[in-house]
Amino acid sequence: MQATNQETVVGESMGGTLRFTHLTTRPQFARRISQPPKLLDLLDIIAGGNGSGRQRERGLDPTTGMEDPIFVLGERIGDGKYHPVSWHRLIDGVFIPGKGPVQIDSAGGAFDGFRATSDSTWGSIWPRAAEIDSAYERRGWIYEIERSEQFMPERLGMIGVCPNVGWTFDLAAVREMYKSVRPDRLRTIAGLGNRVDFADPFDGKIDLWVIVDGEARFNRLGMMRKDGAIEIDVKLKTTDRFLTLAVTDGGDGQAGDWVIFGDPVIQTKHIEENP
Repeated sequence: MQATNQETVVGESMGGTLRFTHLTTRPQFARRISQPPKLLDLLDIIAGGNGSGRQRERGLDPTTGMEDPIFVLGERIGDGKYHPVSWHRLIDGVFIPGKGPVQIDSAGGAFDGFRATSDSTWGSIWPRAAEIDSAYERRGWIYEIERSEQFMPERLGMIGVCPNVGWTFDLAAVREMYKSVRPDRLRTIAGLGNRVDFADPFDGKIDLWVIVDGEARFNRLGMMRKDGAIEIDVKLKTTDRFLTLAVTDGGDGQAGDWVIFGDPVIQTKHIEENP
């Protein structure tokens, strides 16, 4: 006989003996507790998520901050202005970098370390999935990258951009959304991709930047395709507000500059832990 954790009680009724039961133990209910993410997925954020999901294949227009529902092919001209991304809580804004002080966040912060550029870019800021659906094949360079696994060993996916472009995340908004954790490190694998249909592409140069509150925490100037994939690991402070990623051409134009940020995440730490 199977135990039921029930107690039988006997009573009387007009038709005879009435039996009913009381539970001797309280019923157990399963409750799902939402845990704060250990990693914030930047692909998911750019695609419209909150960093805890796996959204992909929706990007940003780097000249307006509006959503790109498809990967755009074509030149986009900047207007020298910073464009807030008002529709997304965790993305502060976008801009086209160039010579002179350039506004890189909504608080008016500026950076003057970029070289002179064409003040234009090509295509979208695009979060591509690791596994490509056949419907997306041959729809732009982002889907034609050779040996893409070198940029995404964790198979999360990759952000694809062409110079000249920059975008900024709001770390204060991250801390407000996830109150029990704080952003601790930016981690990604970056480099120049090679397209399968370009046997010998022009090996152009790029400048790659990670900027926090106007301070360059990481930069790689004159990076070329032959340099391969490089790991970026940038420590974030508890007081940091804005995290900016930017890419400019290396002074030789944009031809062949297919820039990848693979497996991009913000690693978090519980606020009870020591810095």
